[in-house]
Amino acid sequence: MPYFPTSYAPGNTGRNLVRYLFKPRKLIFIIALSIVVFNVAPAYGQIDYFFGRHPSGLRLGLGGGVTQLATHYNDNPHIGCFIATLDYEFSPYFSAGIEGQIGTLQGIDTNNPPRQYIHSSTNDFKAINFNMKFGLGLINDFEPENKFQDAVKRLYLGIGGGVMKSNIAFTYDRSITDPYFDVKPYGYVPIIPLNIGTFIDIGNIFGYDRVEINPNYQITYIASPYPDGFKSTADSNLKGFYSLLSLTVKLKL
Repeated sequence: MPYFPTSYAPGNTGRNLVRYLFKPRKLIFIIALSIVVFNVAPAYGQIDYFFGRHPSGLRLGLGGGVTQLATHYNDNPHIGCFIATLDYEFSPYFSAGIEGQIGTLQGIDTNNPPRQYIHSSTNDFKAINFNMKFGLGLINDFEPENKFQDAVKRLYLGIGGGVMKSNIAFTYDRSITDPYFDVKPYGYVPIIPLNIGTFIDIGNIFGYDRVEINPNYQITYIASPYPDGFKSTADSNLKGFYSLLSLTVKLKL
């Protein structure tokens, strides 16, 4: 039985992860967003002071972003994703909550000659995860003097766990004969999301500490040998991941 090499192998997981985290377009987006949103002029009073009046509470969030798959394929387009969140903030720097996602993950074999019998994989997925976020302010309680410094103090790392419901459609390249063929297009898959982001308070909208925006970058590990719906070889144990760059508006209830 022939072996069809792929552009993504288990040994390359770390290298591919670094390449996805530090793509120039993502860094340019984050820098541009910082310049536009993070006003370095003095804020309207200390945001910590206003948050001190409401030190905890529920926040409802709605937003969107773009996903990108990273598995067998050499071409992984960015596709839109809808996000809804419900978090309980114990403080400005620690929260726990639920996140739901509805989106699409796609991989396409654009090699010439083609390497994959399954030419493309399109997953219209739904996912839910429980997560916690830990802000810089937990370990460095400096006093911010403007919105930029406050956003820095509220920088966080997050981790969670959840499940993704896959609904995958394939297209095929019939020029490849006698392929290995093991597919699993439907089902529930465990996921582990990792997050980095911050919160930016939007003052004078329903009062201070009521509305904030949340830029976030998420890498989600897919704990399944069928991350894009199929196995390329009988002994393959490849796991995949996808990235999500998003912006969410959150309202304190």
